[in-house]
Amino acid sequence: MLLLNKLLEDGNSLYRQEKLSEACFRYEYALRRLPDLETSSSSASTSEDCGQQRDTFMQLRSHLLLNLSRAMRKRGNFDSAVERASQAISLKPDSFEAFWARAKARFELATTEYLLLSPSRKKKVPRAETTEEGEREEEESLQQLRKDVSLLSQALADLREAIKIAPHNLQLHRFTIKVKEELEKRSRGAPLLPSAFKRIYDVDKAEPTIVTNNTNNSVVNRPLPVIIIDESC
Repeated sequence: MLLLNKLLEDGNSLYRQEKLSEACFRYEYALRRLPDLETSSSSASTSEDCGQQRDTFMQLRSHLLLNLSRAMRKRGNFDSAVERASQAISLKPDSFEAFWARAKARFELATTEYLLLSPSRKKKVPRAETTEEGEREEEESLQQLRKDVSLLSQALADLREAIKIAPHNLQLHRFTIKVKEELEKRSRGAPLLPSAFKRIYDVDKAEPTIVTNNTNNSVVNRPLPVIIIDESC
């Protein structure tokens, strides 16, 4: 257990120093060293010990997955970041940080792919053209737009869940507005998808005036290092 905590601490320190590749290595190594939950439970001497061990390892795995997702997102590995955040959610469905991390990865995947488009294809779904190249670009742009809309709508769905868990987190609401604005910007070039956008925009617009911090990262008898909360980036 000491080794796993040390790996988490080292990974967090490297993350803060922007040494993301080294941080990912620490998190991944720690995840490989974590015992299987069933194996660790069967080795406990009592049912109480069994429950404590299971909770300890489950929380540590959740923290490692969440931090790994954040580090991967900052490295530009957005698909892997989404996958790790999804795994963290499956372990801890009441973690607003995990939903938030997955929303950020999906948002950045959509916006990064948009920026990689050529300037002529960024403006909107291109006009109908007579050339074969123009038709091909139009179809590719429309496909990319649909993919971006899907990613942004999934990000908004994640943010809805996060807001249910942490309704007074102001930064979370601000990021939700940012995602909605990006989606609205894409909608101007997507006249073929009005019904989809109407469903996507159905998000609570109330913005609270206070921020509370209800997260509890303690583990029975074994406090874990503080988890990274990169809410500002």
